[in-house]
Amino acid sequence: MTSMVVAGDIWARRTPAIAVDTRASSGIGPATDRVMERSAFERSLRRATRAAIEVARSVVINELSDRVRYWATIGFEEGRGPPIEGEQVRKERSLPDDVYHGPWTAEQVVDYYWVAGTVPIWISAVVRDVDDHTFLWLSGCVVFTAIEDRLFRFDGCPPFGIRAPSPPRDWVRGEKFDLRASQAYPLFHSRGGPMGRTS
Repeated sequence: MTSMVVAGDIWARRTPAIAVDTRASSGIGPATDRVMERSAFERSLRRATRAAIEVARSVVINELSDRVRYWATIGFEEGRGPPIEGEQVRKERSLPDDVYHGPWTAEQVVDYYWVAGTVPIWISAVVRDVDDHTFLWLSGCVVFTAIEDRLFRFDGCPPFGIRAPSPPRDWVRGEKFDLRASQAYPLFHSRGGPMGRTS
């Protein structure tokens, strides 16, 4: 018998991904001091991009292009405790909730998130729009590290966590939906991206 994963299963599984703290409970043994090189981060971005598009294709009706552009931000979490050893809080890189960078190329994304050999401990990745490109929304944590084993890695492309597009409010479980009916879409427009973009 063939098993089938419906849209709701993927959405439910993917949505809470970034809420998981992998530093203390990754389940894969103690952390090491192995450093993630820039080239490895570039490869992870490519893998995350492919994975986010494939997840989106499984839940939306839109034809998603393999040509990609990105919107990127880093959010600051008020009340966050002090970083643990090997981590740095880069508040100067964070942006207000209504301010974003993009549309960017992959190279620009790497330049933004790669800071003095460190990267955010997690970056969520989700498809948010499509026209002649597929647009991915990237949102990174304000805590950075150079240590690879400190990064979110449950989706196989550290530090990226893959999310499915959020469904519309009237969504029926198991049915695909239009990206433009997504609850997140009002922040976007077809060819311009987030209203608060900075570049």
